[in-house]
Amino acid sequence: MTFSRDFIIFGKLISGLVLDYIRWTQLVPMIIGWSFALIMVAGLTLITFQGEIDSLLTRAEPYFEQYFGPAPSEPEANETVSNESGIVEFSGDDIIPWILKIWGVLALLGWVIGYFRNKLFGARPAKKLKKKIGIACIAAVLFALAVLILYLMIGGSSGSSNFEIILPFILLPALLMIVSIWGLTMSHVINILLDAIDRIGSDDRPENFIKYTV
Repeated sequence: MTFSRDFIIFGKLISGLVLDYIRWTQLVPMIIGWSFALIMVAGLTLITFQGEIDSLLTRAEPYFEQYFGPAPSEPEANETVSNESGIVEFSGDDIIPWILKIWGVLALLGWVIGYFRNKLFGARPAKKLKKKIGIACIAAVLFALAVLILYLMIGGSSGSSNFEIILPFILLPALLMIVSIWGLTMSHVINILLDAIDRIGSDDRPENFIKYTV
């Protein structure tokens, strides 16, 4: 049985799109992890230099009022409406579907952005897996050092437990390394599969095809 060339091209297109989406589902945890790490460093930086930032904002306040008008006054105590209807409780059955939906939407968003970026600017030159993992590990170490320096500049927390001290310096960098190694490895494997699918129907011999994919 022989397949027409159009059917092969269509199958390669669909399989390529599906694999590329699967790649983004594996990269989402790494992206979320590093986003959280950057937010954590930014938050600690704001806490460390809170006095300087407050002084700067105080000096800049007259200029803002000059161009944008006075800041709106806070509502009085009798104007506030309290809402103490009860406590909202969530169970694992409620949260897990939302996590999966957000995961899928983020992967779809990354897939769409990556697709149009490749169409507009072309594919980026591929880097070796060892180099990408090395960069991720170095970044995780720099993250731990940044958190440590900011923690010491703040003065630490005398009432912190051992877990609260170990978490940002050991567990979080280790978790970043794990999700980075997993995401980058899966992306590398999918790249190999995409290259292999792209060679289907070409003039390569089977032994060259196998050697290339391995």
